[in-house]
Amino acid sequence: MKIAELRHLDGVKGKIEVSDNEFILTITPDEESHVIPRVIHSNVKQLVDQQKHLFER
Repeated sequence: MKIAELRHLDGVKGKIEVSDNEFILTITPDEESHVIPRVIHSNVKQLVDQQKHLFER
């Protein structure tokens, strides 16, 4: 079963922050890349718990 496809993007840096009740992802591209900077924030319990699980492993 295929769930997701992951790819590496050259020139893009990201940062993930997880607290007990929120998750924040920032994407910062180089000036040369054609990626739009983004900030993703969520306080959905299932997503926060999933991200916390990744850090606890």
